[in-house]
Amino acid sequence: ETVDKENIQELAITLNNLSTLYYSMNNKQKAIEYGKRSLQYREKTGDYEKLSLSCCNLSQLYAGLDNEQAEKYRQLCVKYAEQSGNEDRVMHSYITTSVIAGSLKKFELSKEYELKAISLLEKNGRDEAMLARRYIALAINSGYLKEDSITTITYFNKALKQSHALNNKYNLKDTYNYLTEFYKKHNDYQKAFEYNSKYLLYIDSIISANTATNI
Repeated sequence: ETVDKENIQELAITLNNLSTLYYSMNNKQKAIEYGKRSLQYREKTGDYEKLSLSCCNLSQLYAGLDNEQAEKYRQLCVKYAEQSGNEDRVMHSYITTSVIAGSLKKFELSKEYELKAISLLEKNGRDEAMLARRYIALAINSGYLKEDSITTITYFNKALKQSHALNNKYNLKDTYNYLTEFYKKHNDYQKAFEYNSKYLLYIDSIISANTATNI
């Protein structure tokens, strides 16, 4: 099929949108099919940022279905991101790697890329809320890796400090929820109750704020 150069990007976008649509309909096979077709056109453009994005998406689509393919596209996701020189795209590829590695129970790899993402976020200071989310993810990884409790709690406390400074209720809610589960696993039910109470307070606060907005 012959396509004018000026139309290649538009075709890539359209096919990617179809991939997203099928994913939203829980049809992963069709989502992968259109995602790979989109990637074929993006390879013709040499746009490393878009190539990275396509490979990140395909990696996430394959995770749990074909882990070999998921790993293949995960590596390409990082490779193209780093070739692009776009720091935001690189950070996104690191976060994608961490999420996929975590879903495949490769917690050492997940932690490695969380630390890389955190390093970039701390350096550029452009997305403080995302930095807090990465601290939460790092704490969760620490728990799976059975690191000492002090290390895990340190990461959670960094997330809390960052989220309180931003008054980010969603991050605070999630951190308190994970802390509740953490202390349950360590049979410290008093602290688990304390953090669960805070978690419920933020749930109520978010619901109230959303209700007021809707009204």
